[in-house]
Amino acid sequence: MKTLFFSIPSGSHKRAYFQPLYPYIKNDVDLKIIAITPAAKYPKILKEFESGDRLIFKTFDESLFIKFKPNLVTASTCGLDEHDKPILESAKRHQIPTLVYVESWDNVWKMARRKSETISVDRVLVWNQMMKNQLTSELGYQSEKISLAGSARLDNLVLNRDLLSKEELFSKLKLDPNKPLIHIATVELYDISYVVKIISQAKKSGKINKESQIYCSVHPGGEIKNHQWYADKYGVDVLAYSFGRIDNSRLKEFAYNPSLSDMGLLYSLFKHSDVLINFSSTVAIESMLADTPVINVMFGKPFDRRHWRKSAVYRDFKEHYQDIVNSDGTWVVKNKKELIKAVKTYLENPCLHRYGRLKTTEKIITFLDGKCSQRIYQEIKNYVSK
Repeated sequence: MKTLFFSIPSGSHKRAYFQPLYPYIKNDVDLKIIAITPAAKYPKILKEFESGDRLIFKTFDESLFIKFKPNLVTASTCGLDEHDKPILESAKRHQIPTLVYVESWDNVWKMARRKSETISVDRVLVWNQMMKNQLTSELGYQSEKISLAGSARLDNLVLNRDLLSKEELFSKLKLDPNKPLIHIATVELYDISYVVKIISQAKKSGKINKESQIYCSVHPGGEIKNHQWYADKYGVDVLAYSFGRIDNSRLKEFAYNPSLSDMGLLYSLFKHSDVLINFSSTVAIESMLADTPVINVMFGKPFDRRHWRKSAVYRDFKEHYQDIVNSDGTWVVKNKKELIKAVKTYLENPCLHRYGRLKTTEKIITFLDGKCSQRIYQEIKNYVSK
């Protein structure tokens, strides 16, 4: 039996890597998994997974390498996470092969910006060709060490697995399924209140459907109190964290710790919204994958040009987000008038840009067959068996 060390540094990384692979891990009698995670101290945090002889949760200690003699170490960052880094460094000291699945499509850009903090690994799995190109050009990886694998966590959305009906979701959210839903994805990187104000005023004036409901989602790493004031002022129907936020978590790394049920709720929201408004978030990819029209707001608050151009949101548009905004799958708006027109048009004609949404998700995710998790697990099995 081969032994694999699997780093799970946070609830977010669990969602992206370990959770989608768990069905294969659970049924594989030929592989022993030592899941290294700060959550090992609190078993209830990882209660969705059945531990036993073939799946053991441990906090990190270098002595684990002596005790279990792993054949491979895998993680979802090349050391940019503080919990991944010592595990990968120890693997190098013990001459154990390392495989990293870069869990998000924008993380290669982060690796390039923080090159001195990254650890070179033996094999890398990425979502798409653009990520592979950047790994070779910016970080010096040889092409043969990189495989395209797609997004494991999006398999369930592709397959419509664990999704709620519109009636079930709207009942849970206390919304009216007979009225349009405008989903505004907020961020902590730049104040989005002016966008909410524009939509609220356009509703009142009849420039967009007056019956439209506004749902503002708050990033799980954000603080809802920062958004409450404008939600109250502009009549937001629902202001809520992304499903899976746990305020009383015993570990800050697992304050966001979504279950499969939580992920089903999230993907149901993407699917049953009538339009998504965001800056430069990954939720655009998820919404396009659910065939929901997406609007990217590429203008800042009035009289705030300097701060807007210095914001991480603006930087994103100039970096990895070019792969989205140049693919004809979203509507990029650069002023108030364009934003109102885009919302009105999409509510009246949701099929607009449907082909562009499909081609953009194919470009970003590569594989839309619902088998990315299986593909990634097979890569691990092949490598650990060498």
